Amino acid sequence: TLSYNLENTMPVRIDLFDITGKMVKTLSNQGKQYAGKYNVSYNISDLPNGIYMATLTTDENKVSAKIILTK
Repeated sequence: TLSYNLENTMPVRIDLFDITGKMVKTLSNQGKQYAGKYNVSYNISDLPNGIYMATLTTDENKVSAKIILTK
């Protein structure tokens, strides 16, 4: 589950990268999202165990969070 807060209405894109920096999956490529708090769950069980970076990109910021996937 990814949690984020938007202070303004804007497009949001969330991509998942492997440890080498290669994009492995786009989790979300929304049109405009309204200002507010979001909690979004994604199913990434199809990916192998490893360390990933989820990167949220808006018009104003880019924020990354480490995800450790173990099954």
